[in-house]
Amino acid sequence: MTSATEAANGTAATAAGETLAAARAFIQSAKFAEAERLLVPLPAQNPDTHTAVEALYALAVARRYQGNHGGALEALNELLTMNPEYSRACQEYGHTCLAANDPESAISAYKRAVELNPGLAASWKALAGLHDRAGRSEQARFAKAQADYLASLPPELAGVIDLLHEGKLHKAESVCRGFLQKNRQHVEGMRLLADIGVRLRIYDDAEFLLESCVEFEPDNARARADYLKVLNRKGKFEKAFEQAEVLVGQYPDSPAYQLSLASALAGLGRYDEAIERYRACLGDSPNKAGVHVLLGHALKAVGALDEAVDSYRAAYRLRPDYGDAFWSLANTKTYRFTDDEIKHIEDQEQQPRVSAEDRIHLCFAAGKAHEDRQDFATSFDFYERGNALKMARSGYDPERTSGMVDAQIATCTADLFERLGNAGCDSPDPIFIVGLPRAGSTLLEQILASHSDG
Repeated sequence: MTSATEAANGTAATAAGETLAAARAFIQSAKFAEAERLLVPLPAQNPDTHTAVEALYALAVARRYQGNHGGALEALNELLTMNPEYSRACQEYGHTCLAANDPESAISAYKRAVELNPGLAASWKALAGLHDRAGRSEQARFAKAQADYLASLPPELAGVIDLLHEGKLHKAESVCRGFLQKNRQHVEGMRLLADIGVRLRIYDDAEFLLESCVEFEPDNARARADYLKVLNRKGKFEKAFEQAEVLVGQYPDSPAYQLSLASALAGLGRYDEAIERYRACLGDSPNKAGVHVLLGHALKAVGALDEAVDSYRAAYRLRPDYGDAFWSLANTKTYRFTDDEIKHIEDQEQQPRVSAEDRIHLCFAAGKAHEDRQDFATSFDFYERGNALKMARSGYDPERTSGMVDAQIATCTADLFERLGNAGCDSPDPIFIVGLPRAGSTLLEQILASHSDG
């Protein structure tokens, strides 16, 4: 029975794929009505999310070209409910709003598209024109610079950017390495390969590549900014501070580089200076909600908890679905959410277009809120949901972890400890434990404290 069902499902999937391909061919031939007839039944017939999403995307395109803007938006809304992080659907939403003479909605859609995938040249071009017509010259210049940068790239690297932001990291790496084999010391190719390395958590290789990029092209701000981020991530705050100073010296009016300098100062423990700069960044940064969260972290570090709470609250008032703002409040350990805040968190978590990252943080914040009220069943439900979402994105492999643990058990036998029992230092001097956050220093302290001679 199972084999028969699997065979039937496979046949249906093949048929759906053929129908989708035929509809796309109709769109390419400007036969939009014929494409629409093929596409309309596909989402309902195919519970497979990928097929439904692709069919809805093609349907929206076909309807837009026919001037049916309402129908196109209806298809896109259904699509984005299923997959709120589909960048090309956000771009298509922008195209449709623009065609319907709704420029502000188009701007919002294009901005969301490039947040999800900065490699969408059509969105950057549209944003440049829309901001220019609205008299927003700074935003127009920035969007045009992004569009020009993408236009300047070799086609292979433009494809790498697209693959990167679609989450196809191994394919992106293969294309990028192939390009670099033919174009050694190509700085943008090296920079993109480093970006892939960061996403795969291969930080040492990424650092080496970016350090080389900066040596080859000292004026390449993109490479230097990426190098700075890797240094921060590896806890090399002195070097990060040096790179941030160079960037601010080159681009003193850039809110992003001012923010990088503030974060480097925070990494060095120079919180008073960091706080001052974060507050200065609030005037210019387009991401004020994000700055408020970083400011809150710095304020919390110096013990200004009430001010930190105010900053986190300011962040979620600017962005009602900003999961990190709510989780930051929960993570103070002492903050207690109001009834209205709990309802707001739960309402936002249910919104279909909330990003996966925000949804995870909203779930954890809701879990902490209900835990504090001793509503443990509801708390557990939210923690479980948040962990499931996190698990799906983390790439964590429990079998690999089990294998590591099994190898440790096999190696660390009673015989091993008996043979090495006299190893170590006999000095009675105090032991000072130094570690980065989440490095296990607290656990090590507890292990040592439990020793019979402790």
